[in-house]
Amino acid sequence: MTTPLNIRWSHLTAGLGLILSSLTITAQATVSLTDSLKAIALPLLDIETVDHTDPTFTPVYAPEGCWGAGITDNDYVAGRMRMTLLGDTLYDSGDYAADKAGMRIKVRGNTSVLFYSQTPYKLKLSKKADLIMRSDKKYKNKNWALLSTQLTGNLTFTLTGMEVARLAGMPWEPEVKFVNVVLNGRYAGLYNLVETIERADTRIQTDESGFIIENDAYWWNEGGAYFKTSRQLPPMGYTFKYPDYEDMDSARIAHIKDYMEAAEGALWSDGDAAVWLDYPSFARWVLAHDLLGSDDAGGTNMYYVLTAMDADGQAQGLLQAGPLWDFGAMLRMPDDSWSQQHINSVTYYPQLFKREKFVREYIRQFETLRPVFLQRLQAYLATFLLTDGQAIKESILLDNPDYADLDGQVSDMLDQLTRRINTVDSLTRQLSATLYIHNQQACSDNTTTVTRRVDIAGHDYTHQDLHTLPHGLYIERRADGRVTKIKR
Repeated sequence: MTTPLNIRWSHLTAGLGLILSSLTITAQATVSLTDSLKAIALPLLDIETVDHTDPTFTPVYAPEGCWGAGITDNDYVAGRMRMTLLGDTLYDSGDYAADKAGMRIKVRGNTSVLFYSQTPYKLKLSKKADLIMRSDKKYKNKNWALLSTQLTGNLTFTLTGMEVARLAGMPWEPEVKFVNVVLNGRYAGLYNLVETIERADTRIQTDESGFIIENDAYWWNEGGAYFKTSRQLPPMGYTFKYPDYEDMDSARIAHIKDYMEAAEGALWSDGDAAVWLDYPSFARWVLAHDLLGSDDAGGTNMYYVLTAMDADGQAQGLLQAGPLWDFGAMLRMPDDSWSQQHINSVTYYPQLFKREKFVREYIRQFETLRPVFLQRLQAYLATFLLTDGQAIKESILLDNPDYADLDGQVSDMLDQLTRRINTVDSLTRQLSATLYIHNQQACSDNTTTVTRRVDIAGHDYTHQDLHTLPHGLYIERRADGRVTKIKR
């Protein structure tokens, strides 16, 4: 039977009405959300790519015998970015023109892309700018990252991890700023805007002849731009942060590999590794991870830096541990354990902690930091909450309310870090005791026996084990009459 025209027309207009109504509601919701974001006292990054093309990628998985999963085909997409704060423009890249204006964006990361819902990105500006808006033009740079805030159940892990590394004495750690991001008209969420790891006057400083490499579990995804050393675990390889692999000739690559082979050869033998490795920087790096209770040695970013090398491949300085990066596995170790970075053979540390000179350096670094660590970290986080806390709370309600208890996250994290510093204190005392026993065995002549030990107030600690002494200065008298001063 044929349906009358007026009935069919009424059905059609009713359907169109529903569609138009739905589009209107969606548009109103988008406008309302954008207006809400503009009213929050947090920078808003509005990124619009050419033809509204979103960045894409293809998953890729490790070959047999290797670790991890990553991405490929994550090409840059060109566009424009505006940064505003409460409606005022802080930065506008302009429309894209190569090396002149605009910006490019691509997906970055490995497992964080594949296994979590909030996609991390890398930003490359056509012209340098300081997106964190400091008052000195020296901070201008083309390269920035947008890291997810929602990988670990705590919005502040990246911010806090970077600060713990700074407190531990790392010479540079990336600055972090919370921002809201809109990508092609869609609210992408609350992100950490972060400086990237690279050679620059205000980032990692090296001469042009120096290098920055990474002991990298994802070397297999670098298109052949890697090298391996004979003592590396098979799943690991070295990749380049500086110089770019394609900018080096075979001689320079060989010099870098030869240096690493020689340094590791000394470390895995009776050689003096201190003539190759900068012990203080390596001690600070692992101390930060020990305080953070990090639980992912292979997946962590292990950067190594040499500031200069002559044309014959001779190092001008010592190999240093680079900045910490990636805090998704922090506060996951038991309260009676070092970090995985400390104990796992994927790192240098099981070898380094066999060396008395390095153990003493680690103890020295910890004893310097211990009295001020919690106070300084609490002050840093209190300032952060006072400055950005309310805006972050408002933002996360629009993004993911499951993360809305920011104060509770910070409080819980500080409780865990308090336990961690007590853990490191206890374990470090055991290191001290090991040194003491070793030295006693090396000096087995009973004329070196301690006959009396007192603190500077005169309290007697003669019969108390050395590793259980309270921190302080002590005077020891030995059987041969010698008097020495020790510090615990």
